Amino acid sequence: MTLKCSLVLLLGLVIAVTGKLNVPKIQALKQQTTVLSEQNPKNAPGCFSVYVPRLDSISAQYELEITKCNNAFDEQIAVEDSYFSHHRSQLDQNGVDSCRAIIDCSSIVGYVEAFECFAKMGAEQSKSMLTLSANALQVAAELKESYQLFETKQTICLNNAEAKYVKDTTHEYEQLIKCLTDNTMTTYPTTHTTRSTTPRSTTTPRSTMYTADWFTTPRTTFSTSTTTTRAPPTLPMSTPDWY
Repeated sequence: MTLKCSLVLLLGLVIAVTGKLNVPKIQALKQQTTVLSEQNPKNAPGCFSVYVPRLDSISAQYELEITKCNNAFDEQIAVEDSYFSHHRSQLDQNGVDSCRAIIDCSSIVGYVEAFECFAKMGAEQSKSMLTLSANALQVAAELKESYQLFETKQTICLNNAEAKYVKDTTHEYEQLIKCLTDNTMTTYPTTHTTRSTTPRSTTTPRSTMYTADWFTTPRTTFSTSTTTTRAPPTLPMSTPDWY
């Protein structure tokens, strides 16, 4: 395989592992990497062999964080839906009962009695339907508020994951560019010595490991359960009773 073919393959790997987000700064760094790899073809294989795995690791971690954010959101929605399932079933049953009470009037043989039944049941069940409507609106408003809270948490989680991905990727690209320029690779951890007027001695090794510790943006952790103690909302209900 020629050197040119090798460079094409390596550049393809770089693009593949850093193509998660269309960030202008990262796109500019990609272009700069492409130019430098063509200008310094001898440095490219060694540099890519070091930095492509790092970029791949960052990309994989980003995918993992995105999955965690989305799974946490789905779990919260499922818990909340489960909590309100009883309210939904009760409303459904109340609606069926009200409709059945009116429909039963059609089974009355006598016309006068049937009309009187419709008049009576219509008035009674209209009150039940108004109560059902009010209860449904109250529950819907509470559920919608919960959904909005979960969506906000999900957005914060996704933004934090994106910020970490961009910062980590930018750092590794900058190191890759430096390597392509002067064939200097960043190794973790590294040590250095300090000169002084006293007899020469080496300094304590200083770690420059690039880990996730640099990222100080607070993360929002989702709980898979709702509030520890939660009483069902008190909803007024005419006959039949709400609960």
